[in-house]
Amino acid sequence: MEATRDPPGRRRALLRIFLLLGAVTLALTGGAWVWANLDTALGVLLGCAVVAFNLLGTAHFVGAVLAERRYKGRLVASLLGKLVLTLLVLYVAVTRWDVSPVAIVVGLSSMLIVSLLHTMFRPATPPSGDDTIQS
Repeated sequence: MEATRDPPGRRRALLRIFLLLGAVTLALTGGAWVWANLDTALGVLLGCAVVAFNLLGTAHFVGAVLAERRYKGRLVASLLGKLVLTLLVLYVAVTRWDVSPVAIVVGLSSMLIVSLLHTMFRPATPPSGDDTIQS
């Protein structure tokens, strides 16, 4: 079995997404620290870390599944496992560590912000084919 390599465009997109996620994490955590306090900033940081963990695992495994066109059962098991682990970490953070649920939700929203920024900064690709409208 031959190992498949990621296309360079996919690798660049993932790198751009992780850089944006790092910048958004710093901005949200710093803003929470200035606006509220250190406990709120730690909750935001935890939410952002959960997003990064899920993004890393999903991007790697889904890329492997799409490249090989198999392992769909393992993909479902991986997604369910990450969901259970995420819910367990968030449950323990809220119940045992007294982390603010609002701060965690702000951290989890970092993926929405990153998605919007990535879409705005993504290089435009010209349409392929003869679907363009001639004026």
